[in-house]
Amino acid sequence: MTDVNGHSEEDLRAFCRAPEDFYRPESKALIGRVLAHWLGESCVTPTELVSLAAHQKRLELAGMARRNAIDRIAGAQARTAKMRGADRIQELTKLVEAQLQVASRHANWVTDHRIDKLGVDAVLAAAHAESASDPWMSEARLLAALSQALSDLNRWDHKIARLLDLIDGARSSDALSYLDALMGEVLASPDATDILLDRPDSLRTQLQDIIALIAGQPAPRDDLQPAVSRLQKAIAERALDKTRSGLVDAMARHLTSPQALTREFEATPANQEARIEELKAVGGVYREMLSSPVTIVDPRLTQAFEVRMSRVFNEDSMTDLLRGRPLGDQVDLLGVFQDHVIGARAVGLVQATVERLYSDDRLPDKLLDIGGEPIDRIRRLGRAARTLDASEIPELFKQSMLDKLEAYQSELLRKANLLGLIHKGPQSNTAKGLALLDLCGKACLIPGRNLEAAHKLTRHFLAQSDFLPGFLQGAQGRERDRRMAILKNKLKISGLS
Repeated sequence: MTDVNGHSEEDLRAFCRAPEDFYRPESKALIGRVLAHWLGESCVTPTELVSLAAHQKRLELAGMARRNAIDRIAGAQARTAKMRGADRIQELTKLVEAQLQVASRHANWVTDHRIDKLGVDAVLAAAHAESASDPWMSEARLLAALSQALSDLNRWDHKIARLLDLIDGARSSDALSYLDALMGEVLASPDATDILLDRPDSLRTQLQDIIALIAGQPAPRDDLQPAVSRLQKAIAERALDKTRSGLVDAMARHLTSPQALTREFEATPANQEARIEELKAVGGVYREMLSSPVTIVDPRLTQAFEVRMSRVFNEDSMTDLLRGRPLGDQVDLLGVFQDHVIGARAVGLVQATVERLYSDDRLPDKLLDIGGEPIDRIRRLGRAARTLDASEIPELFKQSMLDKLEAYQSELLRKANLLGLIHKGPQSNTAKGLALLDLCGKACLIPGRNLEAAHKLTRHFLAQSDFLPGFLQGAQGRERDRRMAILKNKLKISGLS
C-alpha cells in the first residue's frame, strides 16, 4: 500500500534514529527508490552510498538531490510518527551527517583490509575478530571494504563481473550472503539489466532473458556477453536468493515502464492487430514465468503484470477489438483473450463477453453456416469449443453445446476425409506424422472421438523407424537440440506429450 505521496508501508517503516539504522534492508530499499535517478547515473548501489564517504560527498555536491531526498522521506515519516515535518527534516539531516562521519572513520580500516589483496573471507574474519562485541560495526566495516572493491568501476556490467569474481572466490556462507545481497542491489538498479543484456530489440526479449536468469537457466540468446552465462551459472549452483530478488525487481520495473513489449505496438499503439500481438506477448511472457523450472511467482511481479495488462486490455479496448468483426472472428478473438489476459478484472471482462455470445444456443449452426474450406470450418468449431470449455457457463448448457460442436466437427472430418487422405497419401512417414501433429494441434480437434482417432493415427506414424531420422535430417549438436525442441513443442500442442 502507498500513501498520497507514493510512499509504501515499507518506506514508512524505514525510520532511522541512529546511523546503524541506515544499514537495515528496508532503509536501503527506501534510499534506492528515492535516489533512483542519482544512483543510476552514478552507478552506485544504496549499500555503497551508505558505506563510503566518497559517494556521500558526491551526493552532497549533486545539486538538490540529497536535500530533496531528505525532504521527501522526512515529510512522509513525520506524518506517520505524528511529528512536525521540520523537526524530522532536522533530525534526519543530522543523521545523514553522522553517517558521513561513520563512513569516514571506516576508510582507514578498509585501507588496511583490502579485499583485492586478502579476499572476502579473510576481511570478514578480521571484521568479526576486531568487532566481536559490536556486530553492527563488523558488518559496516565489511560492507565498506566490499564497496571500496567496487569503487573504481562506473559500469553496471563491470560491477557484476567483479562481484562474480568475488562470489567465485567466497568460501563461507556468511561471505556469500553479503555478496549475494550486493549483487541483488546491483541488478535491481536502474539500467543494470539493460546494460548487462545489451539492450535487445524488444522488451519481450529482455524479460525472457531475465526469467531465464532468475531460474538459473541458460539465456535464450547466445549473443550475450560472458558475464550473463557466469551469472546464470552462479545462480544455478549457489543459493543466491537476493540476486534473484534483484532480478525480480528489475523485471517488475521493466513491466511497469512505458515501453511496449513489441516493436509494432510501440510504433502504432492505435493499430488493432498490433494491440492483439502486444496482448499475446504479455500473456506469453507471463506463461513463461509460470512454467519456469524455478518458482518465480512474486507479489511484485503479479502487480506489475496487472499494470502492464491494464494498458493493453480493458473494457474499451476489448469492445473496440470485437466491434465490426464477423462472428467467427469474434469467437477466435475471445479465445485469444482467454489464453492471454491477466488479472481478475480482465478475466472477468472476457468471461462476461463469452457468456453473452454463447448464450445463443444456435451459435454452432451459425458458425457452421459461415462456410470456407473444410479445415477452416473444422478449426473454427474447435476454437469455439475450446473457448466454451474454458468458460464458467453452467455445465448442463455447456456440455450440450460441446456435444453439438463435436458432432458438426466429426461430420466435416468424415466428409473431407482428412485422416484418410493423409494416411493413404504419397508423402514420407515423417511428412505424414508432422501433418497429423499439425491437424491435432492447429485444427483444434475437439476432445472425444475425433481427437482420439487423430491421435491413434499420429502415434502410428511417429512410431515408424524412419520418422525421427527424417525429421532430424542428420542434424548434430545445437541444431539437433533445436529440432528436438520444435518436435516436443508440436507434441505438447497436439496433446501427445
